[in-house]
Amino acid sequence: HTPGPWTPKRGTQHVGITCPDGLSPLASSRPSQERAANQRLIAAAPRMLALVKMCASGLVTDVPYEEARAILRDIEG
Repeated sequence: HTPGPWTPKRGTQHVGITCPDGLSPLASSRPSQERAANQRLIAAAPRMLALVKMCASGLVTDVPYEEARAILRDIEG
């Protein structure tokens, strides 16, 4: 995937993300394998957020390693 930090685009009519190189992580000028890796990373974001919230809540006594590994498998392909 494209190295971060990625930042939300501001002041546009469309929702977007900009990488340090100024391009979108899904820009057609990126190699197809890199775009695919970025797509998987973006698609996993809701699951990653849920996992972080669960861990940060302090209510979890066991770290959900299996869910973390499943997310990583989905991201890494």
